[in-house]
Amino acid sequence: MTDIDSGVFAVICEFKNQAPILMETEGSQSSFEACEKRRRDLEARPDVIRTCVVRIADCPAWCGNSLLLEDMKRMQK
Repeated sequence: MTDIDSGVFAVICEFKNQAPILMETEGSQSSFEACEKRRRDLEARPDVIRTCVVRIADCPAWCGNSLLLEDMKRMQK
């Protein structure tokens, strides 16, 4: 298993006349493959300037709840 197979991912998209946006992603759509498909679909739109897939990671110094990432991984198809 590689890092790409085991991570939680999302898509960042920049539309015309807007700053880049981290797109909302449900757990079942947070695999690399699902995000890459979504990125390609968004990039095909005429109002999109650029896109990328990003890995969501827990930051140890931050007071977030790392269990959220584990739940998203569990929900992936």
